[in-house]
Amino acid sequence: MSGELRFLRHRGPITGAGLALALALDLAPLAASEPVSAAPDWVPPTATDWTSLGNRLEAAYQQAKKEDQRLPSGAVWAPQVSVDRTDGTLFAFPQGGALWVSRDRGQTFEWLNREVLNWGFNESPTSLHVSPEGRKMRIFSSERSGFSLDGGKTWKYMNFRIQFGFEDGHVNWHGDGKMIVARSHTWPKPRMWLSRDGGENFAEYPPEITEQISTQNMALMDNDVLLFQGAKLVRTEDYGKTLAEVQPPAYTGPDGKSAPGTFIGVSRRLQDKVYWLNTTGVYTSGDKGKTWTIVGRNFPHEWIQKRLVYSGPMFGRDASQMLVLCAGHVAETLDGGKSWHVLAELPVQLNYYPWAHSFAYDPVGDVLYCNNREHSGGPYLFGRLALKRWGDVETVAPSAPADIQSELLPAGNGVKLRWKPSSDASGIAAYRIYVNGTLTCCTDRPEVVLSNFAWNQDLRIAVQAVDAWQNLSAKAEHSVRLGGRPAGAVLLKDLKSATATLDGAPIEFLAETYTAFDKSTRPVTFLVDGYEPNPVQRHVRKAAAYGFGIRVKPAWKQGVLEYALDQRYTRLLLDAGMSQSDWDRVQLKILVDSKEVAAPQPFDYETRIRGIGRKAETFDIDVSNAKTLRFEIKVVDARYWQEDVLVFGNGILSAKK
Repeated sequence: MSGELRFLRHRGPITGAGLALALALDLAPLAASEPVSAAPDWVPPTATDWTSLGNRLEAAYQQAKKEDQRLPSGAVWAPQVSVDRTDGTLFAFPQGGALWVSRDRGQTFEWLNREVLNWGFNESPTSLHVSPEGRKMRIFSSERSGFSLDGGKTWKYMNFRIQFGFEDGHVNWHGDGKMIVARSHTWPKPRMWLSRDGGENFAEYPPEITEQISTQNMALMDNDVLLFQGAKLVRTEDYGKTLAEVQPPAYTGPDGKSAPGTFIGVSRRLQDKVYWLNTTGVYTSGDKGKTWTIVGRNFPHEWIQKRLVYSGPMFGRDASQMLVLCAGHVAETLDGGKSWHVLAELPVQLNYYPWAHSFAYDPVGDVLYCNNREHSGGPYLFGRLALKRWGDVETVAPSAPADIQSELLPAGNGVKLRWKPSSDASGIAAYRIYVNGTLTCCTDRPEVVLSNFAWNQDLRIAVQAVDAWQNLSAKAEHSVRLGGRPAGAVLLKDLKSATATLDGAPIEFLAETYTAFDKSTRPVTFLVDGYEPNPVQRHVRKAAAYGFGIRVKPAWKQGVLEYALDQRYTRLLLDAGMSQSDWDRVQLKILVDSKEVAAPQPFDYETRIRGIGRKAETFDIDVSNAKTLRFEIKVVDARYWQEDVLVFGNGILSAKK
């Protein structure tokens, strides 16, 4: 396995004696000699197979809001996720809002614990903990912190009050689970406490310890033993009064060179055994953290070398099945760490900000959940992926789309398509649009606009429905002949601008690629499948050669792009959209002779849950006898966002005859 990224491939039932019985007996663990295994013909899902749950949680919030107007929304587009692995119950915990539960694997949600309208600030995935043995839960949050022993039906709250409340914490689930660490990091300096009675009484750690630790890099053992990974791996048995350095496990690569591994994330306990994730593998300790032994083998060398592993381990049906979250995929072992494989690609590429993402796995239904709410390095995600190796999720395909109708756009190089909707018991999640055999974009409505193709060509189009459980319909096919280039067409990109400034400096016009803020080379593209609701399906389409882009940075406030038309043109056919970005809140206004004729909605993917995301908008503007054409570009909110590219496609002016 060294250095090899591979997918486990399986389609069909799991092999192994006693598996069917184990499923029937509510996740009874398999014997050590019979680890969870999989037949070799299973085909793994891809990044395009994730289904968004954001709109389903939004619908639950809107219904609950009607029942209690005091209910705040919180960040329903990006909740923390956690699962009770004994029965598959899903918990969603938005920042600044209520706690939500789904007992049908994300199809519907309900407000859990209605006596708490707003749990408060809970930015870290260590704000919500569910015991691997089921039923027991604990929440650390700024407005309210507490625990439940019955799956969230009843709660007991901590009586310890501090100015800003607890914001995250850690739990040792051994025995009654009353040994906890709670932390507040919005003081002038962070503070952290340990309790052995579930929060009735606390002992505070010294400030010099607290400044070096977060609950994202800590192992909580028995008898007050705490380890944390900073510049060194350190262990304390007396609330930080004395520290002992622990020798970290070493990793030897294929080149024979050794290097110490670094522990990341929080320790996790299953059946009285503590597991802690390292950059090199999953480790366990039998002596309260004095020494650590790898579980199985190291991760593939490429994962270690590139530091691809971010979070975990999550446990599946038993200790032989573990999952870890990586930068672009979820990885799994089915043999207790002896081998690791890529289980599923993520629809977004994550950056290493441990507070920004969480993931969960339901071993009953064989379903993955993932959340990314990273402000500065990626789009929001609240997604679900049914793996379908076992479990009881729906496998019936939706009906196929029918009666596709097409209408050419005025520019001739695009088409608007409509069709009769598909039907399915679980609901239609999206329609996949294929052009000449290639998956081009998705839409959640029975219509789509495709533009910016070359003129005078035939397009072979296919439409395929996808239901909420990733089941695919048959494809409905349709052919379209695009028109020719309009007579007298003048491309906007070839027309010399009278004014082109952003905050008084010259506008930077971009062609096919540009150098981004992180020095990477990025394509100038239309984003044809948006960020909200997620998952992002990584479908971007290059702007045509007759389009161009404009770089927009958050430090800029106002841009002006103006052309002198001098009454020489009759109409403008234009597409406008945003290139793929990290954060974008850009307002575009179009003015003809100083009169506003169009103002698209700001390109803003933090807007409350949307149907499918951002699309390039198509305009047909009358410029008869117009003297000037003006575009005003405004940054309406620069929070966290780094930069973006405003794309003008087509941009065809029709000259007077």
